[in-house]
Amino acid sequence: MIAPLMNSNDAIDQFAAVARDFCRWCELPPVPEGNLALLSREMRLMLARLIAAALELPRTDPGDAPEPEGISSAVLKALHPRLACLPINLYRVAFVPTDLDAQPGMAAVTDDLQDIYSDLQDGLWLYGLGYVDAAAWHWDLHFESHWGHHASDALHALQGHAAQA
Repeated sequence: MIAPLMNSNDAIDQFAAVARDFCRWCELPPVPEGNLALLSREMRLMLARLIAAALELPRTDPGDAPEPEGISSAVLKALHPRLACLPINLYRVAFVPTDLDAQPGMAAVTDDLQDIYSDLQDGLWLYGLGYVDAAAWHWDLHFESHWGHHASDALHALQGHAAQA
């Protein structure tokens, strides 16, 4: 078994910092005629850091923390112009990659990043209120069941595009 690289509190604080960086990037204004290769590289780096930091999160208990209200569709829609600056959006994906009989579907990087943003912001809200263990629990649970799939799929799509550029 591989030993964790950092203690539990450090791992949670590190994840919170990486999550904040990702969310701030998504909230920036669109880049007119931006360098698409640079934007793609920045996002691939952020996704890789998020995945690595999530794998370091300790198993915690949510305790008596309040339930996050969730991010409004208006907030997510406001992110779209920035996310649409990436050089690729639509891509093929096997929604269950271990099901060898499954037909591939279509996915969108913008949708992936909005879903990641939403799950991260819910945890950041808990973290900001001082419910650190609940935030880690939320991030870890949703990494395993939701946003982790979106992160790895988006990273794969952006990496595939970069390899062909």
